[in-house]
Amino acid sequence: MGIKTSKPNVIFTNINTGVPPDILGSEVQRRKQNGEEITLVWLDEHKIDHSSNGNEIILRKQILRQINDYCKFYDEQNSCVEYIYSIKNEKVFLVIPGSCANDILIRVHDLEQVDSVFIFCMERNKYLLLMNDYSKVVGIYTKQNDLIENIQKTVKLVEKQLITLNLYDQKQKSTRDLTTESGSFLFFQLFKDVLLNMLQTPASKREMIDKCREYYRGNKKELENIELFNLKYKTNEAIQWYTKNCFIYKLVNKALRTEDIEELFIYRFFIVDLSSNLMKKYKDLKKTHKEQTVIYLYRGADLPSDELNRLKVNIGNLISTNGFLSTSRCRNVALMFASNVIFEIETDIRLKTVICADIADISSMSDEQEVLFDLGKLKTLLIFHHLQN
Repeated sequence: MGIKTSKPNVIFTNINTGVPPDILGSEVQRRKQNGEEITLVWLDEHKIDHSSNGNEIILRKQILRQINDYCKFYDEQNSCVEYIYSIKNEKVFLVIPGSCANDILIRVHDLEQVDSVFIFCMERNKYLLLMNDYSKVVGIYTKQNDLIENIQKTVKLVEKQLITLNLYDQKQKSTRDLTTESGSFLFFQLFKDVLLNMLQTPASKREMIDKCREYYRGNKKELENIELFNLKYKTNEAIQWYTKNCFIYKLVNKALRTEDIEELFIYRFFIVDLSSNLMKKYKDLKKTHKEQTVIYLYRGADLPSDELNRLKVNIGNLISTNGFLSTSRCRNVALMFASNVIFEIETDIRLKTVICADIADISSMSDEQEVLFDLGKLKTLLIFHHLQN
C-alpha cells in the first residue's frame, strides 16, 4: 500500500516488447471486458500520420500499458464520451487535449465513473482556470514524461482507495429478514468458504496462469511477472506477491470487488494460499498481543456522498469488505491515501470473526505498517472522519 516520494521508475526509451506493433495497438481494443479496476482513456483529435509517427505512438502505448494495462484511444469526441458513459464498475482516467477540454469536461466531469482528468497541451497557462472549475482535473501537462509520471502516481493512489463496504445489521436475526446488502454479505461468506475448502492442485495453478497470460498478452512487464510467478512461486509467499502490486493484485481485487464468481473460481489457487498465509500470521499476532487484545487501525478512502451518508447511520454496525482489506497502524499513512475519508477501525483480535495479520515484516512496502484483513471478516466500524477539501 503506498506511493513513494521518489519519481516512478518508468523507462521512456528503448522498450522492446517483442510484440508486433499491430498487436500492441489492438490487444486492449479487442477485449470486451477490463479485468482491472481502472480504464485509461486517451483522446487526441489530431489525426495521426502513422507512417511518420508510428514509433512514437507505439512507444506511448507500451509505456501506458506498463502503468495500467487497459487503455483505450480515441480521435473523436462523441465516440470517446459514449464509451465513458458505457463503463460500469471501473474508474476512468481521462487524458484530453486542451483544445477540447472544456467541451469534454462539461459532458463527463460529474459522472461517477470518471475519477481523474489529465490535460495534455502546448500552452499550460491557457487552461489553468479549468483546475478551479473542475475538481477532477489532476493537472495540466506540456511534457509527455511529466504526464505519464503523474498518471502512474494517481493509478497507485486510486487502487489503494477502492473499497466496497457491506454493512451487517446485527438486529436482523433470520436470513429471510436480511436486507439485500446483508444477504449479499452472507452469500459472499458462503462462497468464500467453498473456495477455501477446495483441494489445491497443479491444474488449478495452470488454469490461473493461462488466464493471466491470455489477459496480459502483449504486456511485457506483466508477462515477465507471470512467468516469474509460474517458476518461483511458493505457497508461503502469497502475501509477498499480493503486496507487489502486479498482475495478481489487480486481477484478484477486481474479481473480489465485483463479486465475479467465474473469475474468482479461476483465481482460487492464489486466494486460498493468501487466506492460509494470513491465518498463520494472525496466530503470530495473537501471540505478541496477549495483553493488548484490541488494536486500532486506519484506512484512507475516496467515497461518493451517498456512501458517506449511509455510513453516518451505521456507526457501530459490523462491516465487511469484498476483498482483502488493507489498513495501517499509522494514521498518517492512511492520510496519504485519503481523498475524503479516514476510517478508524477497532479490532479485537480475540474474536473468531476477525482474522487480520501484521504483514509489515514481509510486505514490499514495509514502511506502511500494514495490517491485512482476510476475506469478508467482520470488523466493527468505530468512526470515520469526513475530510473537507
